[in-house]
Amino acid sequence: MLAIVAEQQTVIAKQQTVITELRERIKTLEERVSLRSRPAGMPGNKWPSKRPESGGVADADAVSGVLRQIANKLIYSLSVPRVMNPSLQNENLLRDFDPDHFETFKMKLDEAADIAEAARRESDEGRSIGQWQRLFITRFPQRAD
Repeated sequence: MLAIVAEQQTVIAKQQTVITELRERIKTLEERVSLRSRPAGMPGNKWPSKRPESGGVADADAVSGVLRQIANKLIYSLSVPRVMNPSLQNENLLRDFDPDHFETFKMKLDEAADIAEAARRESDEGRSIGQWQRLFITRFPQRAD
């Protein structure tokens, strides 16, 4: 009987260690999220403010907003999410995605959102273009003068 009690105490101690580690990880992730500023006009899941001349969303706001929303959604994921193939309903497209690579992906996505937000906020056009080119490399054009 004492052996069973000792075994249960060992299991409980291991569970408490896991819970403590998860709480620390969540706290770290919450601190990272709180350090990120949400783009102007982006309360909750709403789109940024519209461009008055076209009635649409500015491209910079859209790119920045989408990157940040995806990064914020995935930051709390402790495992690779399931992404089902729309053509083959039982196929998870990420079934072979390495969890370490997923952590790297989340980190890179967060960095990309930071760069896009910095480019969007930058008042100097040349520096803003430089930031966008960090994201899109040659696909983002040089300033046309």
